[in-house]
Amino acid sequence: MSKLFLFLLVISVLILPSFKIGNGIEPIKRYQLPVGTKSTDYLPNTLIVKFKNLPLGKATLLVGTDEPFKLGGVTLTALKPIYNTKKRFVETLANQQKIDEAGLNRIYEVKYSNNLPIEKVVDAIQSDPSVAYAEPSFIYHTFATPNDPDFLSGGQ
Repeated sequence: MSKLFLFLLVISVLILPSFKIGNGIEPIKRYQLPVGTKSTDYLPNTLIVKFKNLPLGKATLLVGTDEPFKLGGVTLTALKPIYNTKKRFVETLANQQKIDEAGLNRIYEVKYSNNLPIEKVVDAIQSDPSVAYAEPSFIYHTFATPNDPDFLSGGQ
């Protein structure tokens, strides 16, 4: 009897964690800047936003226009695609499909007009169901000068 009890105990310990307990609603994830990040480490009022694989009528219609719209309660003033869509006409169909699968054509640089802290703006935009992720547009710096002659002469 004790072997059967031990067997059932081991099985229950292995199987029970796989069952999800709760109401099925994921907790809200709050964005937090990396430790030590200052406001000079990212562009002001600018985010990088990737949309989910949903119809992007809202985003694609406003690219190149000056008309603001709201996303997650934040007023966006400009949308600029990160991936150069003019180059797509040169790409093969297979490469275009890879770009679509990776989602490069759904990543935008977004400018907003609110004066809220950046974490609150990211949280608000990520609350929109059409957004996969949003993050500040960080400014990256090099730590060393490469020894490439083309770089040193300004050829790159």
